[in-house]
Amino acid sequence: MPDEAKVQVAGRSGIGVDRPALPLVVGLAFGIGLGVLRGVQQYAPVLFERPTSVPLGWLLFAVGVAAVFVAPLGAAVAGYWLGGRLDVPRDWPSATTLVAVGAFVGALVGFGGLIAAATADGTTTSSPPFAVVVGWVAVVRALDVAVPSLAGACVRALRQT
Repeated sequence: MPDEAKVQVAGRSGIGVDRPALPLVVGLAFGIGLGVLRGVQQYAPVLFERPTSVPLGWLLFAVGVAAVFVAPLGAAVAGYWLGGRLDVPRDWPSATTLVAVGAFVGALVGFGGLIAAATADGTTTSSPPFAVVVGWVAVVRALDVAVPSLAGACVRALRQT
């Protein structure tokens, strides 16, 4: 192994990405945004019990459109940006995992917090239990963010070669 390669490997963080905060923050931001949007979409009748100037159907449509811009489109653009800052051929497993973990935690915070606030009065119940619903939503949102982010990073890496 050449001396330069030894120095580069020795300087890497233990998780395989030189700057692990970048993919983690990207995942966290998109996870919170997507979690809140999906929470509003799922629990809009509970959140907006009072009559509003915007009909509920239009609100749900707008939230659904916004969610598409968050993931997959926004996540792919963020992945493209990350692809210019990471060594994608080397770091893609770790970076994708960090984005997914960030999105998972973000969705737990965004969706879970919104739903906890919406159901705090105790009149709304959930079957399956609240924790199962929030956990499942967080897993799905993590994939919704991680896969397009990886795709965007790969496109950037291919364009740089």
